[in-house]
Amino acid sequence: MKFTKYFFFVLFFLTLVYFPVFLNLDRLMLAMWDESRLACNALEMFLNGNFLVSHYDDLPDLWNTKPPFLIWMQVLSLKIFGFNELGVRIPSALAVVATIAMFVYFSKKYFQNYFPGLIASIILITTNGYINNHVSRTGDYDAMLALFTSMSALFFILFITYEKNKYLYFSMLALALAVLTKGVAGLFFATFYPVILIFSKKFKSTLLNKHLYFSVLLFLFLAIGYYILREIKSPGFLKIVNENELAGRFFLPNEEHQEPFIFYFKSIVDWQYTYWVPYLFISLALLIIKPSFLTEKFSNLLKYLFIISIGFLLIISFSGTKLFWYDAQVFTLFAFICAIPIYLLFEKIKEYFGTKNMKKFYVLAGFIFAVFFFYPYKHIVEKNFYEAHYTWSPVTFGKYMEEHPEFKKYNIVNDGYNAHVLFYRKAYNLKGFRIGNKIPETCVKNDTLLVCEYSILEKLNNLYNIEVLQQDGSCSMLKITSYK
Repeated sequence: MKFTKYFFFVLFFLTLVYFPVFLNLDRLMLAMWDESRLACNALEMFLNGNFLVSHYDDLPDLWNTKPPFLIWMQVLSLKIFGFNELGVRIPSALAVVATIAMFVYFSKKYFQNYFPGLIASIILITTNGYINNHVSRTGDYDAMLALFTSMSALFFILFITYEKNKYLYFSMLALALAVLTKGVAGLFFATFYPVILIFSKKFKSTLLNKHLYFSVLLFLFLAIGYYILREIKSPGFLKIVNENELAGRFFLPNEEHQEPFIFYFKSIVDWQYTYWVPYLFISLALLIIKPSFLTEKFSNLLKYLFIISIGFLLIISFSGTKLFWYDAQVFTLFAFICAIPIYLLFEKIKEYFGTKNMKKFYVLAGFIFAVFFFYPYKHIVEKNFYEAHYTWSPVTFGKYMEEHPEFKKYNIVNDGYNAHVLFYRKAYNLKGFRIGNKIPETCVKNDTLLVCEYSILEKLNNLYNIEVLQQDGSCSMLKITSYK
């Protein structure tokens, strides 16, 4: 009976997780820039077998200089799920599931109770800024990065609380994986570990702990070891990393992504975390007032999580380059911060009813749960269900190719850089298609061409007489009949 009860509870919980995380995961074509670039990196790594140096268009990629852990996961995923959107995005979705598993594990170890972690998990999957494109819904770095940085932070808190050295090693291992996922961005949480050591009055004892130094050596071996190998393989790589990720991106706006200092705080309130923001302030109030029901464990956890979260937001707010997904890591910590007052409310209600009225408690608890989570959950699921296809013409090629497989041999003519086109062209060629790439000036009579951008269509019309074989939205399959 007990097993059956837990089985159905786990099944219900996994069903709740499925709709925000996996529903229509492959509905949209690959987005331009990061997602398509990473997809190309993964596809080419799969083909060339070079797992140290990522490539783009058959050349070493010196634009995307991040370490390759996510790309390794995408290579594995492409092998299992095929050369498609699902294969590119499954690692991000599984990173969400792994984050939830970490929440539950931490909750059991820290509180000896699963439910704070389960509540935090539901908050996380109803977070608009986290269940979103460029984070958990696309094949980008940030869901995987958030997994490892939150793992590192939560393991470090377990180490501080219970002084078990294994948690210190787990924390440094997760930190190394965070760096291997997105470089220096993986270190921002760890910047504040010394601060929480001071607040916990364990700074000196940790410094005297030999396992601190062994665990740091483990981190250096894994994380810094990659950069050393990469520099040996491609001399000058570290200089490019410094320009792309450190001095160039932090101190100056990179690629015109300049925003005011309050950009992240405003985004959190306006759309990323709107529903849950009040609970952040409730937790802060609890931490300041310290009511009798707020035990030392809850108080310490709130204190540590606020220190890391606020410190992290200040670091990225001082950065010259700001993008809406750079704060995605913080939503993992916010989830636990917001879960604590909700969990304490349930505990007070349970205490009120006592052990003799548990049925009444479960009924009321279920009602309160629905009140808390129904609207944000509904919003996220509807967003996934009704997600509109991209209409920007440079990223409509993939949709046309998917819907018109009757064309097997043609050339794509696109305007300049387009990683979206490169991925789909290579992926379809692996399926037996014969798709090339040309510029307008190199086309010849009888060429069959796929064009989705008006600027290219205009150029072709100026150079050639054209027959339209098929048109769908902004995309046209054309045949050059003669020169002008």
